[in-house]
Amino acid sequence: MGRETFSNHRTLRGQHGASHGGKPSDDTDQAETDNFALLDGLKSGCPKATCEFCDRFGPRINRWVWRLLGADAEHDDVVQQIYMGFFASMSSLKNVDSLDAFVDSITIRTVRKEIRRRKYRRLFLVRGMESDDANVADGSHGLKDAHIRIFYRILNELGTEERMVFVLKHFEGLTMDEIAHISGYSVRTAKRRLYRAMDLMKERLLTEPVLISLLEEF
Repeated sequence: MGRETFSNHRTLRGQHGASHGGKPSDDTDQAETDNFALLDGLKSGCPKATCEFCDRFGPRINRWVWRLLGADAEHDDVVQQIYMGFFASMSSLKNVDSLDAFVDSITIRTVRKEIRRRKYRRLFLVRGMESDDANVADGSHGLKDAHIRIFYRILNELGTEERMVFVLKHFEGLTMDEIAHISGYSVRTAKRRLYRAMDLMKERLLTEPVLISLLEEF
């Protein structure tokens, strides 16, 4: 489907939402059947399947992009890249019961690429990122907007991989096994990157009096 279809549908459904719910553990067969039907409809270009995909995965994709990038002028473009990335690679999905993890991994890869692109752009243009980071969706821990901007400036100092692991762990509440799986590396590597990120965050938070209370979160 085209860019306009996804953008319009997401706008109608709202920019934020709860995580898509998984099927009950005792209903695996039904989950596989639903996934197969959804994928089959998407491959055949069925508009209903497109709407179902947006309803099911749109809120989660949008929330992850918000939490990983902060409030961002290019938010919609990044979300669109995720949708397009999924459609370009969905034929490679072998196990239909892994659809959720497959979408998550595409989301992570896309945002990871975007963060790296911005780091290179900042390096060569010698200027900061173009986002004002005025909000962090519902993961702000009750901080005021000014404090959130400071927090995201610190988060921007993390390496790409450390930032991804930190946000997925502390904002999304994923387990280390889940983070490793969707990020494409071992649990040991995921833990090492999380510890590195936490050390830097704690060090930098100590220099910001208004954010010292956040140390208790980590």
